[in-house]
Order: sequence, then C-alpha cells, then structure tokens
Amino acid sequence: SPLPDYLIRSYFLIQPAQKYYALTPVKDIFYNVNGKIGSVEEAIAADALDRNQLKIVYTNGLEVAANLNDKENFEVTLNGKKYILPPEGFAAYLPGKVETYSALNQAGKRSDLMKEGNLIYIAGNPDIAEISAQYDYTLRNNANTLELTPAPFKKAETVTLSVPFAGKAQVTGVDRKGKKLSQAVLAVKNGKVELPIDGKAFRYIISKN
Repeated sequence: SPLPDYLIRSYFLIQPAQKYYALTPVKDIFYNVNGKIGSVEEAIAADALDRNQLKIVYTNGLEVAANLNDKENFEVTLNGKKYILPPEGFAAYLPGKVETYSALNQAGKRSDLMKEGNLIYIAGNPDIAEISAQYDYTLRNNANTLELTPAPFKKAETVTLSVPFAGKAQVTGVDRKGKKLSQAVLAVKNGKVELPIDGKAFRYIISKN
C-alpha cells in the first residue's frame, strides 16, 4: 500500500539532515523578541517565550529555526539567508552541506525543500533554480545524468529542470526495477528542459542526447 504523503514528506525533509545535528552539541538558543533575535534572558524579560519562535545554532555552524506559534509567521535569517516560516514551519541551513525547510515561497505559499549531497526533494514549488514543479519530486544529480522521481505521482504536469548540458536531452522513463518504459528527446533551452510528467513511469532519467 502506498505511503501517505505526509510520511514521505517528513522522511525527506528530516532524515537526510539528521547527520548534521543528531550528535552535534548546541552552541546557542535564541528567541524572537519583538521581531529581533534575542537571548533566553531577553525573551523572559520581554515576556516573549510564549511566542514559541526560536533559532538554534550548532557548534558545526548549522543554524535551525522553528515556528511553533499557531498564528504568526516568523521571519528569520540563517547563515545569511532569509526565511519566512509559517505556523509549524521550520528551516535548517549549513551552506554547502544541507538546506531543508517548510517555509513560504515568493508567491506566499508554503513550500518544502531538502537539499543534501546530490539529492533534492521538493513539494509546493520552492524558489530554486534546479527545478520548478507544482507537485512533489526527488531529483538526484549523478554527474551528467539527472533522475527525477514523482514522490508520489499526483497529476500530470510539465516540470522545468536545469540540465548541465546544451543541445538536446534524452529522457528515459523506467519502472521501479529500472526497466525502460519510454524514451523521448527534448530541446534544451537556456540550460533548461520542459519535461511532461504523465505518471506512466516510476522515474525519469535525463541525459545528454
């Protein structure tokens, strides 16, 4: 039986990032004190602990924020990057290593992202250059080949992908065991391909034609 969407989402948003915080000591914990990041003492003095909006800094440089407030958004900067966290939103960012969040995109809609190693997971179309899509996908970058997997497939749509080559892209649809189901050639325009996703393949392998 298929896994529920929220379980798949939770797995991809949290599991790949765990190695950066699971055994790493916390260096500092800060709170949102009237729109500014302050210490626990400042939060207590301003009666701001109940806002439940906090930022955690780990000794390895990972910065994490969580918005446990059920009404207000939380604007926060992690390692120089700004996030707007909706209620129950979070973000974690260690440049060059890992980024994961459930935050608002530029359109003001909630979007989820996890980038770690050669893997990207998206839901709700976050603002990133690598992929633009309405639904949920994992994207794996293996040297000159990309692997796009609906996570899970919901509806047919056209996904825009950045590819590391010019000219034409070969797209091979495969089943769960890697057996070839379909093949197509798409034009690469300005470093991007527009890939129709129809749900007939389990995974799509994109390479230079």
